[in-house]
Amino acid sequence: MHSIRRRGPASSPRLVVAALAAFGSVSACSFDWEGYDPRLASSGEPGATGPSAGGAGGDGGAGGVGIGGMGGGGGGAGGAPPTGFRLQYKNANPKVDDIQIQPHFKIVNGTQENVPLSDFEIRYWFTHDGGGSFVYDCDFAPFNCIHTSGAFGHTSGVKADTYAAISFTTDAGILTANSDSGEIQARLHTQNFTTVNQAGDYSFDPTKTSFTDWANVTLYSKGVLVWGNEP
Repeated sequence: MHSIRRRGPASSPRLVVAALAAFGSVSACSFDWEGYDPRLASSGEPGATGPSAGGAGGDGGAGGVGIGGMGGGGGGAGGAPPTGFRLQYKNANPKVDDIQIQPHFKIVNGTQENVPLSDFEIRYWFTHDGGGSFVYDCDFAPFNCIHTSGAFGHTSGVKADTYAAISFTTDAGILTANSDSGEIQARLHTQNFTTVNQAGDYSFDPTKTSFTDWANVTLYSKGVLVWGNEP
């Protein structure tokens, strides 16, 4: 019986797999680490260095166990938002030339999770045709329009140089699992109500006069795109 004694840090002992070759058999050896306490082993550590070491743990999963090596610990929880969200769009004003843009929205939660509406942001993409700054108005929301707000940003995308960003306060409540937000009626116009032309606008579709999944409007959860395609 051969004995290998190794002194190492308490949280990550390293197995010298190459030493096994000198003795020809794992059963012929005993191993001892001074100061190793398995209770202090940290998660996410990679497997021992060696020809067949275990892989490191990925996000949320345990690492593989290598032959002659120690398996990597489990990784931390993943940070991506749950999938299964959709954004539906209805055009309440299909006129190409008019003084206001009227997109209506429903956020659809197809997951098994209850999610605060304040996690979400809707973006509607269009071209600014001049006439001054744009204004966001909310005509209706089932949780009250005072719990919505609108802001405008600039972009250099195709068929859009501006977007309206609609967000929600914590008082807007919870979007429960397998449900939708109800109809959110937005209205966009310049301060002076000048005529805008919607013909070339990225998010505008005059044929969508009832709620439809529409990839040219985008939905974000905690700042991460979860539905649609940006221009």
